[in-house]
Amino acid sequence: VVTGAVAVFLALVYNGPWIALWMLVVVLAVQQIEGHILQPIMMGSAVKVHPLAVVLVVAGGAMIAGIPGALFAVPLAA
Repeated sequence: VVTGAVAVFLALVYNGPWIALWMLVVVLAVQQIEGHILQPIMMGSAVKVHPLAVVLVVAGGAMIAGIPGALFAVPLAA
């Protein structure tokens, strides 16, 4: 989030608000793709669990125990 904010700020300062808006769109798209597609696929292959199970286990762990639950849910499920 911090690096995305820096990129948007620099785009705003040097190139104006329209470029900064497009930079914000790109940063948000990259974060969403990484968090919802790439991370479950990579984590699933690392622990031999289906990517959908990774998403569900992380969501369940976060609901039960917050951030620590999300961090430790996949290794416990594997």
